[in-house]
Parts: sequence; structure tokens; C-alpha cells
Amino acid sequence: MRHFHLHHLYIGALQAVALLLVACDATIHQYPEPVTDTEFVVRLHCDRTPPPFYKEITYDDAGNRTETTLEAEASPSYMPDDRLDLRFVIEIRDNNQSDADGTPKTIARRELTVDNDALPPQADVHFKLPSRGDYIAVSWCDYVPVANPDDWHFDTSTLDFVQVNLDNTMQELHHKNSGTGYSNFGIGWDGVVQVTSTTRGWGTVTRADEENMSEENMDGLVPVYMTRPAGRLRLYTEDLAEFLQTSDMDIEDVRVIIIYKQFVSVAYDALQQAPCQWISTRRTETHPTLVNETGNVCLAYDYVFTDSEEETHVMADFYFLDAEGNELSHTTNVDVPLLRNRETVIRGHFLTQDIGAGGLDVDESFDDEYVIVVP
Repeated sequence: MRHFHLHHLYIGALQAVALLLVACDATIHQYPEPVTDTEFVVRLHCDRTPPPFYKEITYDDAGNRTETTLEAEASPSYMPDDRLDLRFVIEIRDNNQSDADGTPKTIARRELTVDNDALPPQADVHFKLPSRGDYIAVSWCDYVPVANPDDWHFDTSTLDFVQVNLDNTMQELHHKNSGTGYSNFGIGWDGVVQVTSTTRGWGTVTRADEENMSEENMDGLVPVYMTRPAGRLRLYTEDLAEFLQTSDMDIEDVRVIIIYKQFVSVAYDALQQAPCQWISTRRTETHPTLVNETGNVCLAYDYVFTDSEEETHVMADFYFLDAEGNELSHTTNVDVPLLRNRETVIRGHFLTQDIGAGGLDVDESFDDEYVIVVP
């Protein structure tokens, strides 16, 4: 009897194990199949607000310099030429693969243009990538001619080395304006897109979207927030009335030459969000412009690539010439502090006095002498 009882217990145990295995197998088969490819959208946000003020450099009648930190209020705005579009270049890079130079491998790229006054978000761009991946969406935006929307002021053949076209001479330096940013994101085995970090807020101070725009966190959406990778400088004269009384020139006929010395950045790495190439000397020509919001005359302005968080300094000479190229005055060795997406103002009696030694014939002998590249 005892043997019969144990036999039945043994059979019952086998039946229980079999039922348990069947239940587990059914549970396993209830999981969804892994997703092979995932479609998602990169939403492009390019900041269109004027850069807030940063610092003011003032030269008095004796040429003495004073530096003051300004309230971060919006600087004067401008309107781009109707013959230009706003262009976006987007690269998707795989953080688990590397190109020959060691940067994350580019696995997709798109270019598109929108109206030059389009407000953010300017566009949605659709992509399809393998699931179970770790990616970065990096973007660059700039102005290009409507008739030929290719590289103009910037060479964007690869966004880890966006290079300034030094041979391109612009009549309107505001068209050198640009923007850049990126977002890191992952795609799970189930096809879910998860944004892990963005450049939202980089280079911003008091922008409205920083306070009022909600962070986008929709399924399948990767937002990329772009701000200027450069600081802007503007130079104003305090002796315009005196100049007009003593000269037979119109202010519009004055030519302005800016010569940067002691290295200035001429290329930008959008993946690192930092300059990556410097040149020892660079020359830019501009002209006086009327800033409508204030009624003041701005003698010169320019955009210079800066560090993303730290103050960047450039050394510049300013030469003021008549229509025939004869020097009217100069201001040399101006140390200009710049901050990303901020404006530095320089004021002084620039048209009627010389500040600093030098002459254009001394400084004009450069030929893009020396280049440093970050490997």
C-alpha cells in the first residue's frame, strides 16, 4: 500500500511540473516581438530672438577704456534679405559606431530650407532607424540663397567640422548668422524613442521659450534646440555730429576694416558645441548701418564663434576709410569679450581720433598666416 501511494505521488508531481512548463511557455509567448526598425521625427527649433546684451566697452576722449556688464536685455534685431532662405542640415549619428576620425558614425543626413522668417519649430524631418540603438541628432542652420541653397558662408559637408568660407565676402554680415544644437536619444527593442539629453537652454538667458515653451516629450519625437554658436560685437561712434561737420563725406560712404589678431575661430564642431579651428589673422570689411530701434549709427558689427559656456576674447583693429581707401582714423588692439549668443557693445570717438598705434599699411600684410586645428 505504501509503495502504491508513493507511485501516485510521483505521477502527480510529474503532471504538476508539466502543467507549470506549459504555463511558463504560454507566458513567454505573450511578450511582443522585437521591433526591427523605428520611424521617428526630428523637430527643428532654431532661436530667432536677438542676442541679449552682454558687456559694453567704452573709450573716453583720451582713449581710456572702461568695461561694464550690461543687463541681459534683447539687442536690436534685423531682417534677412528676401533673396535668402533659412537652411537646416541634420545628421543622425550612431554613438556605437565610429568614423575614421573617431567621431560617431553618420548614418543618415538631410538638408532642407524654409522661409527666412519662419519661427520655431521650423520643420519636422522623418527618419527610420534600426531599433536597439544609441543615437545623436545634430543640426546646423544658416542662410543660403533661394536660387542656390547649397553651402554659402559655411562648408557643412560634415557637422563635426563646419568651416567658414573665408573667400566669401558678404555685403550684410548679419547673413553670417547661424544656429546649432543636438539631442541624444535611444531606441529600445520595443521601438520606443527616449530622448536622454538636449542642448535646450545653451546660450540662452532671458528667452521667452525658456520660460513658456514646454519640453516636448511625445512618442517618436526628437526635438533639437539650436542657438547661435557665436557672439556678436557692435561698434558705435560717439562723435558722428563732429565728423559730419568737419567732413564732406556721408556716413554711408565710410568703409570699415576689422582685422582680428592673436587667433580667431573659423570652424565649429557641432557635436562638441565648440570651435575647432583658429587662424592667426583674419580680415573682415563692413559698413555703417542705421539701427532703427535706437536711431544710432553702428559703424561695424560681426559674428565670431565662441565657447559654449566660457567667455571668449578676440583682439581686433578697426580702420575707418573713405570711399577711395584712404584712412580716416583707426582704433587698434581692442580686447573684445564675447559670450555665446550675446552681444558686446563698443563705444567711443572712433571717427575723429586715433586710439592705439598702427596703420592699415602695417597690418594689411597678412595672408591667413597660421592655422591651428583641434584633432
